[in-house]
Amino acid sequence: MADMTPDQLKEYATALILEHARDIEYLSIFEMAEEYGPTGDISDEDAKRVDKLIGLAKVTVEFPEVTR
Repeated sequence: MADMTPDQLKEYATALILEHARDIEYLSIFEMAEEYGPTGDISDEDAKRVDKLIGLAKVTVEFPEVTR
């Protein structure tokens, strides 16, 4: 099997990142609120809003130019 070209590697890495970027467990929304929420917690209603926003997010993947 041949090695992937640099472009194929980037394309594959991008696909993996995008596929998993929105794969966030609902419980994580509550856990992360302890550190990032303004009051250290989050209501069920706000957690549902955050969950919906995650699904709507536009994620962009960029790679720096790297020489071998």
